[in-house]
Amino acid sequence: RSSDLLSRQYGMQMILELLPDLKEKIPQIKFLIIGKGDYEKALRELAEQKGLGGTVEFKGFIEDNNEVEKILCRCAVGMAPYVPFEENYIYYADPGKPKLYLGCGLPIVITRFPAIADEIDKRGAGIAVEYERENIKEAVVKLLKDDSFYKKCRENAVAFSREFDTNYILEKALKQTLCLKRK
Repeated sequence: RSSDLLSRQYGMQMILELLPDLKEKIPQIKFLIIGKGDYEKALRELAEQKGLGGTVEFKGFIEDNNEVEKILCRCAVGMAPYVPFEENYIYYADPGKPKLYLGCGLPIVITRFPAIADEIDKRGAGIAVEYERENIKEAVVKLLKDDSFYKKCRENAVAFSREFDTNYILEKALKQTLCLKRK
């Protein structure tokens, strides 16, 4: 699964850079990284360099999708800080990670790089920001410090996720097909 690979294009390095500042505002913050790959070593080194031993947990590759979902359902925010550079295929794709986060009821902090970012922002299922340090930091703090805003984003995330359910998609397609035949 490509979502299990750790790569520079996913932007986890930005979160690790921000964590010391976030920890000052939210002392109990933890950051969980699921996946493996060539970039894992660089991320581990950055976490160590920043003194984030008790704040960052690397889970590695998890074979069982159900286990990944169980872990995510115990988290507070899904992070999708995709790095906006031309060679990043995410720009041309429909990434699955944001949909997984939505399905687990997680409000998302996402960079305005993939198309789904604007939809997440518009539907209030999280916050879409530019790939800039202060913007990402402010979005995380807003979600984790403003309980009523967080609750609303979480409700919106769950509602939005229903649109990615296979039964919903098939039902919608069937209705559209039937409407076309009636004309």
